[in-house]
Amino acid sequence: MKTKTVITIMASKGGLGKSFIATLVASSLIHLGSKTKFYDNDSETPVLSGYKSLEAEHIQLFKVDDDEGHIAAESLNIDAHHAIGNELEYGDNNIIVVDNGSPSFQPFLSYFQVNV
Repeated sequence: MKTKTVITIMASKGGLGKSFIATLVASSLIHLGSKTKFYDNDSETPVLSGYKSLEAEHIQLFKVDDDEGHIAAESLNIDAHHAIGNELEYGDNNIIVVDNGSPSFQPFLSYFQVNV
């Protein structure tokens, strides 16, 4: 397996500019000609996947079930985690960028700490 770089923009609080930073990083990597795959893992406000030039894949890990941002447990989408895992293992991109929304912070971090 070749070496890959994973850049994930994450914080457990909303409104910090994670999507803004992810967009700047993504734009810079495209400008540099890096072979990069982008994932938008923001379930509340997916920004990165809105830029057609980035071809970011929106992977929603779960649905939020109320106004307080609680995760609907039955909605956890393990296939979304596997999409990133498969890109890490089998994809031909050297860099993977993931924009994580604040509710996605813990499920994303837990999955990749255990499985990678």
